[in-house]
Amino acid sequence: MDTVNLFIEYVKLNINKTYELRSRIYQIIKDYDQTTEKYKSCDMDYLIEKISPDILNEACKCIEKGYEADSYIQNLSDEQIAVVLVSMLDFLKKSYEREKIDEKVFFQTISDLIFRISDYKLRNGKYGLEGFEGKWLLRMFYLNIFKLGSLQFETGRINLDEMKMKQEDLKEFEDIVNKDVIMVHIMENEDISRKSCEKSFELADEFFSNEYKYYVCYSWLLYENMRDVLKPSSKILQFQNLFEKIINIDDSSMAKERIYKNHDKNNETSLQKNMKLHPECMGVGFGIKGAHL
Repeated sequence: MDTVNLFIEYVKLNINKTYELRSRIYQIIKDYDQTTEKYKSCDMDYLIEKISPDILNEACKCIEKGYEADSYIQNLSDEQIAVVLVSMLDFLKKSYEREKIDEKVFFQTISDLIFRISDYKLRNGKYGLEGFEGKWLLRMFYLNIFKLGSLQFETGRINLDEMKMKQEDLKEFEDIVNKDVIMVHIMENEDISRKSCEKSFELADEFFSNEYKYYVCYSWLLYENMRDVLKPSSKILQFQNLFEKIINIDDSSMAKERIYKNHDKNNETSLQKNMKLHPECMGVGFGIKGAHL
């Protein structure tokens, strides 16, 4: 049974038992906080108490529509997005149990949701998630993205148009275009040192089947022009060196967004100072790394 049908059945069983559902989600958050040091939850009571039959029906629509271009979840208010995703945590935990996935992976994976809710509250003084965050986080409920150590890994096909790439850019790697790969994502504030990332790739090699031949990563961190201004000890360079091939794309929008997200002109980071002096060093790289080597 696929995710959509499983969730529809789950909602039928729980739509008139939201008190019990809220209790289970309270316990999930409590257990999560006991297992993590880095991404503690903010006070989630407000969101959990908002869970209702109407919210479960909205969650159903979100799962049915998915996370592609016409994603339903982006039409909800910021607060509704957060409540809907929190309301689905019990379903996600049961999905992990059904697939016999280690509970530790469950808690690591939902840390992205917890962190983003806490970050939104810190920035806005209220609970919520932005539309693009809801669309991004929704994919974890389909069991195709997992956090293993410091990195997130998502299975699927790459979208060349979104990455502003052409098929000929990957003529040496036809399997990357025509088959599922493991896409690597980096959560904000994560450790991208070589040691930490190598451990994550080891965990991913154990977690995913041998049918996946490549890891790929599309990130501003992989733009090779940054090598001209970063110190040899830089963790960004350590991360770049993990990939066997990098294709550079001259598009600085992602780099500007990430580097200057929390920009304080009176307290600039060394990276912000460097990029201000060398804007030509901002772009995107598409990294390729063999899996199960």
